[in-house]
Amino acid sequence: MLSLIWPGQSLGTILAMAQEAMTSADRISEILDTQSTITDGGRAGEAARPPAFENVSFRFSPDSADVLHDINLDLPPVRRSPGGATGTGKTPSPPWSPACTT
Repeated sequence: MLSLIWPGQSLGTILAMAQEAMTSADRISEILDTQSTITDGGRAGEAARPPAFENVSFRFSPDSADVLHDINLDLPPVRRSPGGATGTGKTPSPPWSPACTT
């Protein structure tokens, strides 16, 4: 009896997984087919400016006092070095990382 039930039960499981895979593929196709509205924000031939925060403040609620104030952070641009398995380059560790040695 078990040798007759098992193939039918397994076939049902396989068909259910196939249906879930088709639904997932449809969702991914919808995402990939949408037009992107994001632009890079820069002009052609112009170097991108690295991120910077100037005179930033932080508070927990609008009624509370500033916990942090007048924070300035200027991040240097990331330099890539050639190499790696694909030859496309690697991103080095940031200078404040303990893994970075000079």
